Amino acid sequence: QMLLAKIYVNGIGINKNLTKAYTAALLAGAMGHMEAADLLTQIEKDISADQIFNLQKNALNVWEKSEDSLHLTRKRNSAFAGDLSAMRQLAMGYQRGLRLPRNYSKAYVWANLAVAAGDKISETIRADILSASMEYGLLSGMQISNAQETATKLWVERVGKSLIKNMNKEKAN
Repeated sequence: QMLLAKIYVNGIGINKNLTKAYTAALLAGAMGHMEAADLLTQIEKDISADQIFNLQKNALNVWEKSEDSLHLTRKRNSAFAGDLSAMRQLAMGYQRGLRLPRNYSKAYVWANLAVAAGDKISETIRADILSASMEYGLLSGMQISNAQETATKLWVERVGKSLIKNMNKEKAN
């Protein structure tokens, strides 16, 4: 996927196509290619915020259906069970696009959940996403609001319940 992204971004032997380059780089990053993050950031300068949002959303849908998404499934299950480290790792993974397809909206959701659970490091991740959104328009106000609503829903339905259950178990011991 990384080679394909480079071919599309540079137009090597084919017409330059930044949307195909971005999609390939999203999947390359999810597969662990470290250089994908820099390429994604480079491409983001030349495509619209709406394109970024939609391409990230589509790549995540593809990724979640692939065999390569086992890392995501494990981390998400741990996070839903109240694992603060897993929440932070999901936020960072989505923000950077490493071992997960870059997805600023999902990064914001998981950073919010980790902050709500008491993780100070995730405050910085969330602030970075908000700052980049303000400076570069990566997420619109509506997209941030939707991400906050998603985080609230996940907190009420999954994460918060797990944390309370874990605290009750600790008290019983």
